[in-house]
Amino acid sequence: MYSEIDFFDSEDILHNGINNVEKIIALTRDFEIENLMIDIGYNYISSPKKNNLFMYPNPITEGVFSYVYFGDEANEGLILELFDLNGRNVLITESSADNYGNHSGEINVKLSSGIYILKSHLDSGVTESKFISVIK
Repeated sequence: MYSEIDFFDSEDILHNGINNVEKIIALTRDFEIENLMIDIGYNYISSPKKNNLFMYPNPITEGVFSYVYFGDEANEGLILELFDLNGRNVLITESSADNYGNHSGEINVKLSSGIYILKSHLDSGVTESKFISVIK
């Protein structure tokens, strides 16, 4: 059991078996911390099928969907293309990675109800596809 006055650095936390931290609360009783800084790191673990492209909601009902692509290289470009089931390209957009190689954003679509294919292309040549539905 930890007492009220215990402070831990990151190695203490790991050695004590605390490896799934959702929230950090800094509580002081008699003094104020002016410039509290907490350095939090994370390790991204890919899904077993190596699916790095996530989009939501699916089905799309309001004409807007969000996407997240977990990449490996900073500043790598991502192209997203949306195709109908006849193979026609109905949308194309580009995204730049953040400093960790991840992409995210929202896309407005004006599409009729149906099933579409969302395809992603990275600069490195990696591609991935997802089926999405539009319901109006």
